[in-house]
Amino acid sequence: MATHSPEKVAPVHMHNPTSSSGSTASTSSSSVQQFTVGKLDAGMAILLGSRASLIEFPSLLLPQDVTSGSVVEIVVKRNVDQEKRNKRDFDDLQRNILDTFGRAGPVAPQLRLRAVTQTSVVLEWSAMDLASSKLLSLDIYRNNSRLAAIPNPLQNTSTKLSGLDVGVEYAFHLVLKTTAGTLTSNTIRTKTHLMTDTSGISVCFGAVEGGAAVAENEPDEPVTQLEALARDLLGQMGAKASTKLQIDTTHYICTSPRARSAANATANGQTGEGATYRKALQLNIPIIRPEWIVACWEAKKMVPISSYYIDKEPPNQSSVRSLLSKQDARQSVSQATEPEVAPATAAAVTAAASDNAASAREDKEQPVPPPAEKDDDQEAPTVARAQAIEEDEQPASPLGEAKELPETGAAADETVVDRGQEETNGGHKLPDGGSMEDVSLGGAMAGKKEGGDVDDDEGEEVDLS
Repeated sequence: MATHSPEKVAPVHMHNPTSSSGSTASTSSSSVQQFTVGKLDAGMAILLGSRASLIEFPSLLLPQDVTSGSVVEIVVKRNVDQEKRNKRDFDDLQRNILDTFGRAGPVAPQLRLRAVTQTSVVLEWSAMDLASSKLLSLDIYRNNSRLAAIPNPLQNTSTKLSGLDVGVEYAFHLVLKTTAGTLTSNTIRTKTHLMTDTSGISVCFGAVEGGAAVAENEPDEPVTQLEALARDLLGQMGAKASTKLQIDTTHYICTSPRARSAANATANGQTGEGATYRKALQLNIPIIRPEWIVACWEAKKMVPISSYYIDKEPPNQSSVRSLLSKQDARQSVSQATEPEVAPATAAAVTAAASDNAASAREDKEQPVPPPAEKDDDQEAPTVARAQAIEEDEQPASPLGEAKELPETGAAADETVVDRGQEETNGGHKLPDGGSMEDVSLGGAMAGKKEGGDVDDDEGEEVDLS
């Protein structure tokens, strides 16, 4: 059996890159080949070469009047310029594909812990960044085991996992599958709360009746005394409170199924169920009374909710009334003491200012204290000499009045001090019939009074000239 050899069948049409005529010249020059049409069909024609070569040629490229047996010539020529243009276009397309689909890829989601309770965990993550890829699936894993697929992953960014055991540690992570590959998020490790941990409570308040309105968050949403008490106790337990249903809401607190914003719903005849109440029913959120919060606060742990549904009488009504009365008493005391604080403070400030002013006036008007007392044997020569000088220089009374005898002892000392003060306070005015010796003596005595530490010898030496 003969084997097929392309060299023997069509040696003329084989491409020889090592031709002697040069690769560039041979490939760019045109060559004419003659063929005979052997068979002509609707889509394909069989052409026979001069050396028993056979080729299939599209019949659409042949002239219209060609039939079987017709001789045709085919010109084959290489177009180098078109090759360069095609190569340039192909390179541009490759760069565009790289810039569009190869620069940025999908990003793994970042998982975060939002809330933890005794039997549930709420997880949230960032929005999906898929770049140019397409999302295939997003699954949640618990302890390295696939738990469930996230529904509607392009819009949902949080999920709540319930049915967990109390006080058990769990590990969660997400697995993102895209057309560009599979990505895994970070791992979150958490432990469910014990029954004594009430910080995981997150309630949504509805229409709560009980007591007068004590505060208002909005004009159409009054807060009653019972709701204010419940909010205060939730803050002490470390729990959260809101007026909107969220994914981490654990209980819906109300005393009536009506809407919360309808403060006067009963007066207006609006006794139907509110939208938030119906949504809580659809989400299977427990709907209980606010007395359950008081029971958890008193027990310091989570208590069963079966006795606190809105259609039942709570068993702790007496303790709730006691807490409400204490709250009213504290509010009354605070309201009574607040107006008195400002007047009392103002009166205290005024009294303190008056006392300071009086003390300043007393200090200013207080006379200079007398000099320290000295021994009689030291003061006697000085006082006696001063009295003798005054008696010698004092003019005789024209009416012949008797002269007063000089005083000795403590009385003489007080007399000298008073005279020195009168001369000093009088602006150094000379008395009637006085002389410069009186002024010098007064100044000397005043200096002695002000300087209590002056030596006795200096006090005795007085210049009268």
